[in-house]
Amino acid sequence: MAAAAFDGSAYRKEVLSSLRDRSPSEVEDLFWLAHIPRELDDDRAIRERLSAAKGFLNKELSRARQAAVASAVLKEWPRVEQALTDTPTRRALRDRLERTPDAPAPTAAPRRRQAAGSDDPVARRRRQVAANLRELARLRGEPELAEDLFALLGLPVSATPATIEERLAKIGEVNRRRRADRERSLTDELLAQARELLVVGDPRAYMAGLEADNAGGVADTLLAGDIDGAREAVAAARAAGTSDAALIAQVAAPARERAAAGGPPLATSAAGLGTWCPSCGTVNAVGAAACAGCRGDLTVQCEACRTVSPADLPRCPSCSANLDEPRSALAAVRAEREAARAAQHAPPAPVAHVTVDRTEDGAVLTWPASAESGVDAYLVERTAGGSTRVLGRTTLTTWTDSNAVVPGVSWSVRVLRGERASDPVLAGAPPKGGGSATSRSPAPGTATPAGADERGSAASRSPRPSTATPSAPEFSGLTGVRARASIPVELSWTAPPGADVVLHRTERRDDGDVERRISVDPGGYRDRQVGRGRTYVYRVSLVGDDGPAVLLELVAGSGDEVLPSASAPAAPEPAAPSAAEPAAASPAPPPPAVEPLPPEQEAAPPEPPAPQPEPAAAPPAPAPPAPQQAAEPPAPGPPPTPDPPRPPGVLIEGVRVTREGDGRTRVTWDWPTGVTEAYVAWGSTPPQTAGGQGRKVTNMRYELDGGAFLDGIPGGTHVAVFAGRRDPAGTLAWGAAHTTSRGTAP
Repeated sequence: MAAAAFDGSAYRKEVLSSLRDRSPSEVEDLFWLAHIPRELDDDRAIRERLSAAKGFLNKELSRARQAAVASAVLKEWPRVEQALTDTPTRRALRDRLERTPDAPAPTAAPRRRQAAGSDDPVARRRRQVAANLRELARLRGEPELAEDLFALLGLPVSATPATIEERLAKIGEVNRRRRADRERSLTDELLAQARELLVVGDPRAYMAGLEADNAGGVADTLLAGDIDGAREAVAAARAAGTSDAALIAQVAAPARERAAAGGPPLATSAAGLGTWCPSCGTVNAVGAAACAGCRGDLTVQCEACRTVSPADLPRCPSCSANLDEPRSALAAVRAEREAARAAQHAPPAPVAHVTVDRTEDGAVLTWPASAESGVDAYLVERTAGGSTRVLGRTTLTTWTDSNAVVPGVSWSVRVLRGERASDPVLAGAPPKGGGSATSRSPAPGTATPAGADERGSAASRSPRPSTATPSAPEFSGLTGVRARASIPVELSWTAPPGADVVLHRTERRDDGDVERRISVDPGGYRDRQVGRGRTYVYRVSLVGDDGPAVLLELVAGSGDEVLPSASAPAAPEPAAPSAAEPAAASPAPPPPAVEPLPPEQEAAPPEPPAPQPEPAAAPPAPAPPAPQQAAEPPAPGPPPTPDPPRPPGVLIEGVRVTREGDGRTRVTWDWPTGVTEAYVAWGSTPPQTAGGQGRKVTNMRYELDGGAFLDGIPGGTHVAVFAGRRDPAGTLAWGAAHTTSRGTAP
């Protein structure tokens, strides 16, 4: 549309006269400040009107009455040109002004005046003082003449009213000797205002109001998009003693409102007050990379020059390209990231159902794959005898449990996503909230009928009928004892309720057998620490039972089904001979094959008819003691070194330290019942407590790796293993170490 020519008289009457009691930086309607109709959208016509208005203001600087107002408007002119010459910014400003039709732009009060009251005479007087100080600084050619009345008088803010009155009288006397001009009249007006505000009024109220005005001026310039004006306002506020925290507090509320309304950016970073977050409106500290409120990024990359800039700048500082599009892309990425974070923190949905089949290899669990994104794996658990044990985690949708031979056993599957796990779904039972589960075997969690084999008949499980028997014999209360010589070796048995089972494994080696004591479950054990083709002997017994133990001998990896063919008493520990009774501790030698001759016959032996080999001579018998004299005890040797006392608590025992072929040091031990975590410590001296040089090992990792492997451990290094137990609150406490808990690296 064609716009009318610029009218200077109308501009002076409608705009400049209205700015005598207010600052141009408080004006939000830049169309009114430039005297341009809002409906005008022609870039060329707008530039012509701006050029004409700027020329008129420069002429007004020569008029004493309009000079101060014209100078203040010219300071705001870069903000006016930047907002009205940029089409997107101009349209956004027009839309924002049209949304508030009840507050006309020429008479609309700024935010800080709306908050404090537009008809407050003290606030109006402070604004008049600020305008007079700026005009006096311009007349004297001193831009930083004074920021407040105390600075004009050269007095501290703690000056008393008497001191202020004395200084006013001296300055007034000097000013009256000057020639009559605008500077003299302006000084007299400032002295009268100082007497009214500092002597008659409360100086503290004046300084508090001035600080609020400075902070409000910063907020107004930022909201209007005047970056240069905001820098000047921040510098003036800091010079007046206003802290950055007070400035940010004034900006915080309108900053959040602008972010919620999706308005133009608030360039707080350009004013040195931190970075404004376009998502939540939080004003963050200077140099922050992520928002403290929403953890979003505070930088955007210019698509024209690829320069990384603060997210609150309207234009790229390098090439002046508009940053609205990169900011919109950043907001979309942030929204997507927040949605993904919310989904990550929410527990995943459980699987629909779990199916269990009993085969010759054990119980085979299958379930459908989870349809949710981000699912990492599935956790399989087995419950038997009231206790739950984690079998492991898998990325597949199937699991085979070869130790599923205990009556009353059940399984459950959880969905894992990051650190979140779903509710468990029992095999054969529907999940919570719906779904179904099927089982093509006897229902888990229920005992099998008496006399039935827990894992099926031997004929259906193995192609070797000669090695399978209908049932295994009973030894010391153990029933159903059997083993499968696979990799790993699978052992199973049935123990009386509440009984603890002890398993000893002996590995046959050419350089000497190696025996290990293993803590096992009441229903069986899967031995992963075996080598293919090696011979192992397993001895199974009950804790506290002096009856015979069960022996099973097998070759790992052969696949044979092994049943105990004989039983043997539990091997007692050999007792050392006592010094008090040596004869009772030593067994009697076997009788000789030929009785020795008496001494009198040895001198004249009969002539043999033919040479015969001489029989082995029996060892000479000790001389019997005299009838009235006791046997002389042997000379006592040095007393044996007693073992240190066993510390209280749960201990790791049976520690063995070996050197593998690849140079790594392997540490194995016997896990006590109920212990799932251990700490392996090493050093040049025997470790006394956990927590030094070493690492923690879980029983699952121990079984998967076949022990704890230590890299770079030199020979002679002392190794100790400490047991860890957790209290009901989850706090982990480490036990002590005994002689059997230690070893030395070869």
